[in-house]
Amino acid sequence: MPERMLRVALGQVRVGDHVSEDVEKIASFLRRGRELGVAVVLFPEGAVGGYFGVNFHDPADLDGDAVEQGLLRIQQVARETGVAAAVGASRRAPDGRLTNSLLLISGQGEVHAEYVKTQLTASDRKCYTPGSSLPVVNFEGVPLGLQICYDQRFPEPWRVLALRGAQVVLHCSNACVPGDTWKIP
Repeated sequence: MPERMLRVALGQVRVGDHVSEDVEKIASFLRRGRELGVAVVLFPEGAVGGYFGVNFHDPADLDGDAVEQGLLRIQQVARETGVAAAVGASRRAPDGRLTNSLLLISGQGEVHAEYVKTQLTASDRKCYTPGSSLPVVNFEGVPLGLQICYDQRFPEPWRVLALRGAQVVLHCSNACVPGDTWKIP
């Protein structure tokens, strides 16, 4: 079977404190992605809603409704542009706790997959509920896995994704925190 090519762009946005502003940054990257002919734009961990300990310090401070409205807006722009978005989001779980998620939104505006971060840092555990699955999805003919930040330090989830057939893994991170210059080359 011939190899498929998947053109991926990185939406390097600094996550702010206002969901609507961050969503508009994401929308502009998707529009630019259409101009560049990319299939999917990968955005940072917590691009929608922020990241615990950086953009909000109490789980109660996250505006879950604003996050969900922002994700709907991203779905709309993905549908308009035909460009998929792999976007990190802090979301409310049914139990009220938060999940650190990476959603793959297709160029048709549908949520194609959602991965919830399984490997949590000590700080993450104060806020987020860990996920329990490692999805591999067929995206434009390419078997694709999803991972978030700290997951990179644990080889077994990567191995599981490979054994399930993933040829590409989209890995997002929130590794550019203002003032943490050690993370910025």
